[in-house]
Amino acid sequence: MGNPTTNIKRLKLFGLCLFLGFALLANIGCQLSESETNIATAELQSEAVNTQPADAEPTDEPVPTVPPTELAPATEPPPPTSPPIPTDTPDIVANLVSEATLVSLPTSQASTATPRPTRKPEPTPTLSADDPAFDGTSIDELTARVYGQGWFTFTETITRNETYLQFTFEYLSDTEVVEGFLTMPTGTGEYREKFPAVILLHGYVNPEEYELFAYTSRYVMDFVEAGYIVVHPSYRGHPPKPNSDWQNVFRIEYAIDVLNIMAMMRTGAEDLAGPFRRVDQDNVFLWGHSMGGGIAQRVLTVRPDWVSAAVLYASMSGDEARNYERIRGWGDERTWRVEYFAPQEVIELVSPIYYLDRWQAPIAIHHGDIDPIVPPEWSRELCAELEARRHPVECFEYFNYRHNLYGSAEDVFMARSISFFNSNKKAP
Repeated sequence: MGNPTTNIKRLKLFGLCLFLGFALLANIGCQLSESETNIATAELQSEAVNTQPADAEPTDEPVPTVPPTELAPATEPPPPTSPPIPTDTPDIVANLVSEATLVSLPTSQASTATPRPTRKPEPTPTLSADDPAFDGTSIDELTARVYGQGWFTFTETITRNETYLQFTFEYLSDTEVVEGFLTMPTGTGEYREKFPAVILLHGYVNPEEYELFAYTSRYVMDFVEAGYIVVHPSYRGHPPKPNSDWQNVFRIEYAIDVLNIMAMMRTGAEDLAGPFRRVDQDNVFLWGHSMGGGIAQRVLTVRPDWVSAAVLYASMSGDEARNYERIRGWGDERTWRVEYFAPQEVIELVSPIYYLDRWQAPIAIHHGDIDPIVPPEWSRELCAELEARRHPVECFEYFNYRHNLYGSAEDVFMARSISFFNSNKKAP
């Protein structure tokens, strides 16, 4: 059996080895558990940090200065957070600051101000000036037309009180039904009392999002309180009337809509029982914002004797080649493709800027000096051109304002507009 003392020593040594072995295993298990815990904690922290989408904008971005009433297609897109545009993408910025557009804005502003077209047209030959798409679009052809041959009717009474009356209306412009609203002072109640009138032309709003009493409604009451009838046409294709099959190249159909209702107002002013019997046809004024300013310029060119004076507010250019670079992504493709391929011969036939010698009415030009939608340089150049021709013109820029004026600047702008119209009224 061996020596008992030796056996006891062997047992003690074996027990010590077992103890040390279990201790070592326990220590390794604790380290593994701690490592797994650390990994899990790190994963949870990572998930908590990355809850914001990768393309989200920084939360400390300055509050934009554009008022909430800015036009939907006129809002500036946020700074891109995605990777840079590939080098083979068409250089939109280069188009904006090219000699053809003469955009004076810094590249950083110009590049974010213009909508990008959904796709660039395939290279094709320039359209001929005889292409049917340009039929009836020239200034001379529009001047030769007869306007106001359709019908007009009030459709609903919106407001009737001691201060003003407001109605919605519909009228037939060529083959299209156009809606709008008319607001007029109540006056003294004399049946034959006449009021000067303002045709108020709104800027571009996506027709699918357009509402009749849109952002220009706030200007209507200022004119009404100053004693003016305000006529606000919506243009064809705007709700609640559906779009129809027409091609609004150079926004000429919109100008035709305005010319038609102006003709109805002129003849209707002589009808003592008609809807325009209170209109003083010798004092009809134009007020146009953005696209509406471009429409006003065409009306001033086609029927200069119908307008007593006009306010152009952040107006589009009278040069349709320039306008294309700004609006090609807004309308439908069939329209901007035609404008894209229009030859210079057509541009000169349809653009009011080439017919400034026809203008008769005094003009007031207003523009914010950091407008990213319509370059203020366009208004500066028009002002200089009219001054060089000694045409009666007033020009105002609003420091640090964009496409829409608001607050105190808007108050000053409207006070100036009313004063300008008042000073250009013809005596009864």
